[in-house]
Amino acid sequence: MASIVQRTSFRLGTGTSISGAFASNLASGNIIVVTVGGNNNAADVTPVSVADSQSNTYTQAAAVNETGAGQKGDYEAVFYATAKSGADTVSATASAALNPAFLGIYELSNVTTADLVVSSGTNTGASGSVASFTAYTNGIAIAMASNLSDSTLTAGTNYTLLNGGSNQTDSQFSTTIAGANTAPIFFSVSGHNGEALADFKSTAVAIFLQSGPKRQYRREGFRR
Repeated sequence: MASIVQRTSFRLGTGTSISGAFASNLASGNIIVVTVGGNNNAADVTPVSVADSQSNTYTQAAAVNETGAGQKGDYEAVFYATAKSGADTVSATASAALNPAFLGIYELSNVTTADLVVSSGTNTGASGSVASFTAYTNGIAIAMASNLSDSTLTAGTNYTLLNGGSNQTDSQFSTTIAGANTAPIFFSVSGHNGEALADFKSTAVAIFLQSGPKRQYRREGFRR
């Protein structure tokens, strides 16, 4: 069954680069998921790059990169890579300082990056969401959300916040949703917000054991 092996988050008051290490060694073949986000009220932010100490190659799954007056630097993204065995430190770098900057890292087992479902969305108000997507049964959905206003966050039904929802930027995840979903998230202060999401399909295979009456076999022989 798809599962989150470990997860943790890191927050930086302001800066162009943020990094953090997994608490335990990674298992080879598991999937690393990285969420990164924040905002800069003075400068537009171009897409973030992600790297790690294992020299894994990261792919951007989904991102919201808004520019222009009133929403400068509102950036949220989800990246993924295939892990090697051992310790790992992940870093994300932006073109301009994020304030605050947020990094979430996850190790997933029994999931595939094939047939990845991605979605994103923006809003102005006290709630955020991505465009409606069809979630995998027993999959794992991970999203990054932020609000330009100083605000605490509250996760939507069936979702859990990674960092606890403080200080306007956080990652949320769910292992229980299925079917149509928008990954709702709520802010204590209204403001321009964005959210990016990736939903990973489970690779676990169900095994069915047939039960019923036992068949008896008799071996016939003969004597010469």
